[in-house]
Amino acid sequence: MEIMRRKLARSLQHEIKDVLAHVAVTHRDLVRQFNRRFDDHGGKGPVLDPTQVMNALMSVTSS
Repeated sequence: MEIMRRKLARSLQHEIKDVLAHVAVTHRDLVRQFNRRFDDHGGKGPVLDPTQVMNALMSVTSS
């Protein structure tokens, strides 16, 4: 069960990285913020929730 949880967590991290890659050109500062949070921990850093990423993107877009 633990192995499956880790695989799912890694899968979510890759999904988040993909989303951030697609908006890197228009939202560079936001992408840097999330990448820094992830990279500061050697790629094992705080698990980002896809909802957090989407909410941050929407708040930047709506301002």
